[in-house]
Amino acid sequence: MKKWHIVVTGLFIMVCLTVSPAFAGKYNQQTHQAQSRLKALGYQPGPADGMMGQKTRNAVKQFQGDHGLPKTGTIDDRTMQKMQTASQKKGMSSTMEQQGHQAASATGGAAKSSPNAYKAQKRLKALGYQPGPADGKMGQKTKKAVKRFQRDHGLPETGNLDDRTMQKMQTAPQKKGQTGANSPQGDERQQPRRPKG
Repeated sequence: MKKWHIVVTGLFIMVCLTVSPAFAGKYNQQTHQAQSRLKALGYQPGPADGMMGQKTRNAVKQFQGDHGLPKTGTIDDRTMQKMQTASQKKGMSSTMEQQGHQAASATGGAAKSSPNAYKAQKRLKALGYQPGPADGKMGQKTKKAVKRFQRDHGLPETGNLDDRTMQKMQTAPQKKGQTGANSPQGDERQQPRRPKG
């Protein structure tokens, strides 16, 4: 009789876990912090609800890959430390991250302005890429420009402004004859024509 009771109880718990999402996941403060940081760093972990869903797991894996960590999708201590370091390097305080999270929630997760994206857009424009307007938002044009830059400089083509990409942008030489207005004729005007023969 006891075995039967255990089996029925086990089945009941399994059904509850499958049917009710309330049982399936619990709020976790560390997950919530990671989601807020990931959003502020330009990743897409889904809503910062403290629940470890597939979007969050994918964003964590992407972050881990971008920062030289094993792609486990788990928010371990090393991953949290890297996120904190990355946030500090990008000049984000926990208050800024919280504001970023609130702004994203209010707009349904729409792209928010970031000082890092603004700097990257200005630099990409100066380097001859076309990131679109320098508005500090990581739109499609900016992501494509970042990917082209990453490809041209031997970096993983993530479209994200990770530390390596930002450093490479700062040290990349500006194209010859490139003006602030990105004039395509800049090179032609700089080089005199050679006489034939």
